[in-house]
Amino acid sequence: MFGFKMQKGRAARVVALALALVMLCGAISACSPKNKSAVDTPVLECGESGIPLYFYELLLSRMKGSLAANRYDVSSDAFWSERIEGGEQTYEDYFNSQVLDSCRQYLCALAIFDGEGLTLPEYVTAEIDEEIEFYISLGYLGGGDTEKFNKIIEAYGVNADTLKACYEIEAKYSYLLSYLYGANASLIADTVKEEFYEENYYRFKQILLPNFYYKYEVDEYGNEIYFDTESRERLYDKENGSPIYDENGNRLKDGDGNTIYFDADGNVLYDKVNGQRSVLLDGEGAAQQFFYTEAEVAERAVMAEEINAALIAGDFELFEAKMSEINIIWGGEESYPDGYYLSDIESASYNDYMVEMLDALKDMEVGETALIESEYGYHVIMRYPLDKGKYADGLYGEWFDAFNEALVAELFAEKCKSVVDIAVNEENLKRARSIKEIGVNTDY
Repeated sequence: MFGFKMQKGRAARVVALALALVMLCGAISACSPKNKSAVDTPVLECGESGIPLYFYELLLSRMKGSLAANRYDVSSDAFWSERIEGGEQTYEDYFNSQVLDSCRQYLCALAIFDGEGLTLPEYVTAEIDEEIEFYISLGYLGGGDTEKFNKIIEAYGVNADTLKACYEIEAKYSYLLSYLYGANASLIADTVKEEFYEENYYRFKQILLPNFYYKYEVDEYGNEIYFDTESRERLYDKENGSPIYDENGNRLKDGDGNTIYFDADGNVLYDKVNGQRSVLLDGEGAAQQFFYTEAEVAERAVMAEEINAALIAGDFELFEAKMSEINIIWGGEESYPDGYYLSDIESASYNDYMVEMLDALKDMEVGETALIESEYGYHVIMRYPLDKGKYADGLYGEWFDAFNEALVAELFAEKCKSVVDIAVNEENLKRARSIKEIGVNTDY
């Protein structure tokens, strides 16, 4: 989607990240455990099942690692003490709570796993053993010595043995979800998927007036080159063009040794139907962007306002016609002619300006339009009705990366509400480190 970005409020971005990193959780009631937990130092208990303190701390360390990877200053006291916009909760308390909710979900899974009489396949436990041994064997992660490895991972609340136990908890969770809902949600009815899709996704199309443009590779005559998409050789229009000969009777050829074809006026004639231009790249291999002047951008702002004002709510044909017209003017092509599909479920992976569009779509009726400005230009968008079953369309799969996982999590959260009673062991929970104190874990 052109890779544009727009700055978004910090609080909203952090919360969106948390929702993507922590499984969706239902409000599970708490009660005293029926039996004494066999788990050492449980922070949560349910019957004979429990979530140990070390598992809670491992998840905290992962959350902290994910925040660090997303460039949040997790070493700053100011970050953790900052209050979430619109509330009294600090980021420290918020993420501690989010991770504890995730642990509730795991505990629910353990209770159901045991209740169904399930066991992990031997190949799964073998893979876990191999993974732990592999980590120990890596020189920079332990030098092949378990004791050294334990010293490294103690910052995350675990040792080699408890890390293995954590991986087994996660394996049971994954195995149970596959058992209940099938691989890739294959056991879930299409009607349920469609309802979830309708409740959570928005479709729109856009008329884009960017404040920048690309430059394309040109030939020795200054013409934009059209290449064969596979061979990357220049692609000439041999049917309508003719070669030109030099004084020695030889055909003029390009730098690759291919004959150049010209029109009747002596202009190079490229096959623009089957060929494709190639944008100029910067030193890092990214497409170079050349920005319009302030005056030109101001003209585009006025044009965007005029376009939006001229559109009629619900007139999709008018919008489509204007979209084609404007895209031709600025030389672009619509990457997704059938539209874009946005959802809170996927928002942690969006460029920031796409989150801005998602926020606008939530307040729009189907057929309404809106004008959104980003640091990359002006976007006139219209909300479209959802196409039935598009979540299963492979051509649009990138908009639904989290669809199956989120649907399964929602269904499982509902299941947990009715079948699981969970008690918090406040004494053990107080012994746990806060996310502010735990290590930054990006490896385990």
